[in-house]
Amino acid sequence: MWILDPKGAVSVKGAYNFITLTQHRTPPPDSLSPAEWKAIWKLKIQQRHKLMLWKVAADALPLWGKMSRWTERWDKGSWCPLCNCSAEFREHIFLACPGSKFLWRSGLWPLNIEQFAQCHY
Repeated sequence: MWILDPKGAVSVKGAYNFITLTQHRTPPPDSLSPAEWKAIWKLKIQQRHKLMLWKVAADALPLWGKMSRWTERWDKGSWCPLCNCSAEFREHIFLACPGSKFLWRSGLWPLNIEQFAQCHY
């Protein structure tokens, strides 16, 4: 029985309202500003690329390193599948991994990702 609903029914809307009311409304320290979020959505690129940028910036990707925090079941498989040198977290997989650096440099438009890793906003 769900005590937050007059009928005692559990719903996605009720659970969402409960979570948003009980969580702190301050953004995480590495979160983008509202203007930066708006800039992502105004980019003239495909929607799927905007969504990917949003997921990276919001740290909303289901990476093994992050999932291993929630359960021991993923603990042994949390290493990066490209280099097997570090836990698979956002910063590693996109900026620090030797395998992903190779992929960034090998694309149709080669990119030196180290330059992005040193940017501070």
